[in-house]
Amino acid sequence: VITESNEVLGQVTIADSVNQVVIILSKLLSFVIAPHFEGEPGRTAVAGLAVVTDKSLGSVLYVSRDLVLTSDVVSVLNAGTPIVCHDAKPLMRALLNDSVDLLYLSLDTAIASYLVNPSRSSYSLAAVSVDVLGREPTTSTESDGQFDFGGADDSVRASAEQAFFTALIAPVITQQLESIHNESLYADIENPLVRVLAKMEHV
Repeated sequence: VITESNEVLGQVTIADSVNQVVIILSKLLSFVIAPHFEGEPGRTAVAGLAVVTDKSLGSVLYVSRDLVLTSDVVSVLNAGTPIVCHDAKPLMRALLNDSVDLLYLSLDTAIASYLVNPSRSSYSLAAVSVDVLGREPTTSTESDGQFDFGGADDSVRASAEQAFFTALIAPVITQQLESIHNESLYADIENPLVRVLAKMEHV
């Protein structure tokens, strides 16, 4: 059953200080994030992180690389707040190159969607979004639509939309996991394995 989904990405705020990032992140109950890579995902440096600040409003905070890697922001990211991400391993592997080890991944929606439907041909964010929402990010490379967010900001807007769509699919996939009684399999085995594999590939 496809959930009706009409939510749209709202305001994307580009963080301008460590203090702003720390204050905003400290208020969130979970970090739904999407990475922006400088090139190939997981093989190039993280250029920034998009974090959903209000799903109901479609609000996203974009944190550039120089702010992400500060000790204060890393401390907030690793303070115990659950992290939700789609295909988290490339992000975790890339951050390890910057000596940042994300400790609190709670849901990888790509891995969880595989447990829900192992026969799916693709587990990209676009494919999973179509399955559970009936639509995909407009910035997806798999989208037939054209997009233009104004030149250099395209990649920032794209990562923000990826984070927003991750926030939209996360509760649906969690409910699907629970309906087939696979939540413990995910939590006990699959979720911890993401970090383990990222560290193995990093070495």
